[in-house]
Amino acid sequence: MARNGDPQLAIAESNTLYDKEGEVQARAALLPQVSGDASLRKDRTEYDGISGSFTGTSRSYGLSASQTLFNWSQFSSLRAQRALSSAADATWTPPTTT
Repeated sequence: MARNGDPQLAIAESNTLYDKEGEVQARAALLPQVSGDASLRKDRTEYDGISGSFTGTSRSYGLSASQTLFNWSQFSSLRAQRALSSAADATWTPPTTT
């Protein structure tokens, strides 16, 4: 109820959550990245002079994955974001109302 009624408290909590999200995003860059695609193609060919036609269907699927083994900038970013997250926890205090 206090969060809903006090905009200063909501802002302070939102800023803390924002600072903590940086750590989550920095860690995500180090996790495996997976992507995929699929396609379906249908062709119909009619032959001139010959009765009949040919209909063909082809399907294609693809999946790729990558994993960072070592990227110093990503590890440095994670370390910095963890420090920022810890600082956000340590400095968050609910505003006082007078």
